[in-house]
Amino acid sequence: MRFELVAIIALLVGCSNNETPPAASAPRTSPKVEMSTVPLRQHDVGPFGELSQRPNPDGLVVRHVPSFQRMIPIIEQKVGHKLTEQEIEQHRLAAPAIAVTPEQDRKMREVEDSHE
Repeated sequence: MRFELVAIIALLVGCSNNETPPAASAPRTSPKVEMSTVPLRQHDVGPFGELSQRPNPDGLVVRHVPSFQRMIPIIEQKVGHKLTEQEIEQHRLAAPAIAVTPEQDRKMREVEDSHE
C-alpha cells in the first residue's frame, strides 16, 4: 500500500518510482515576494502602512476601515491613556485598510458623514 501511495505521489509531482518525491524529502517553499513591489489592486486589504507603500498605478485610495479617527478613542481606552503623536502614527500605520477607487472612497465618506 505504501509503495502504491508513493508511486501515485511520484506521478503527480513528476518523479520516477525510484526517486523520492519532493514533498516527502523536503517541504516546498514558494519564493518570497516583497509586497512593497506588488502593485496595489482594488479591494486589496492589509495594514495601512503596507498598502500605502505599494506602487499605485491605478490611483486607488488606501483608506482605513473603520475610520481611523473613530478608532482613536477606542485605542486610548484600551491602552489607558491619551495617545502621543508617535503612538497615533504607529497605530495609524498598523490599522486595517482597503484599496478603493476614488469614487468608492467618496461614497464611503458620505456614508460616514451621514452617521456623525
